[in-house]
Amino acid sequence: MARLLRKLGWFSVVGIFAALLYGTAVFVCVEWLGLNPLAAHGIGLALAALCSYIGHYSFTFQAKGRHKIYVPRFIVQAIVSVVLSTAAMMLVTRIQLSYLFAVMATMVLIPGVNFLLMQFWVFKAGHEQK
Repeated sequence: MARLLRKLGWFSVVGIFAALLYGTAVFVCVEWLGLNPLAAHGIGLALAALCSYIGHYSFTFQAKGRHKIYVPRFIVQAIVSVVLSTAAMMLVTRIQLSYLFAVMATMVLIPGVNFLLMQFWVFKAGHEQK
């Protein structure tokens, strides 16, 4: 149980740091560098994803495998997150509820899905190909 709590703690710390990095990057790119918000969003996402991968690899899951195995899995996991959160937004707006329901669902459900995917697939030990 202590091991799971440690992982959840690091998962939260890494996630919060990645979110702050994303927000800061978007702000700096738009306000200081004069970039288009969509371009800034892309840069922010890329930086946050890199931070998230390195943080979860190093601290949350303390992975020992090779990056060529984990990086493609991490990318798939990230795509799954985007698809699920987009689907939630599309569903909520289609049934004409406030978009805030989708935002809340995304903030609650996506981290849980991400943790499970990373725990049981992305950084799963013993699945490295030699």
